[in-house]
Amino acid sequence: ERRADYSKAERLLGWKPKLTVEEGMKELAKDIIKNPEKY
Repeated sequence: ERRADYSKAERLLGWKPKLTVEEGMKELAKDIIKNPEKY
């Protein structure tokens, strides 16, 4: 299993992701189905 490395963004910007990649992809798929005209 591969994971995204956000350590540089966290170190430089204090940023941490709110969602995992899997969660983000699920949310994106839901939005594409709900609002296909946006894509």
